[in-house]
Amino acid sequence: METNEKPNYKCCNCMFYEGYFIKKGTRFERADSGFCCKKQNVVFKRDCCDRFLFKCRRFISKSLVYKRLDSLLTDFSSLRDILEEEKRERKEYESEIENL
Repeated sequence: METNEKPNYKCCNCMFYEGYFIKKGTRFERADSGFCCKKQNVVFKRDCCDRFLFKCRRFISKSLVYKRLDSLLTDFSSLRDILEEEKRERKEYESEIENL
């Protein structure tokens, strides 16, 4: 017998599910419930839904992370240089005004 229904998947693997956490002493523990962004309601992680979509899990290699961090650090250095130059020019301008 064939059914035309989509199989129901568990909410904890859905991209619309955001799990809740409970603070336990010095760590956080995952709760058995969470928020469904699609239903706009609290759901249990083992509930099933017909609006299910798999979470997109991306695995990023370390070399890619290092390259991106290097790029960000270079950008921050450029911004720092610009801000220091502006600060130096402002001080020179203020000293010129005081001398007048």
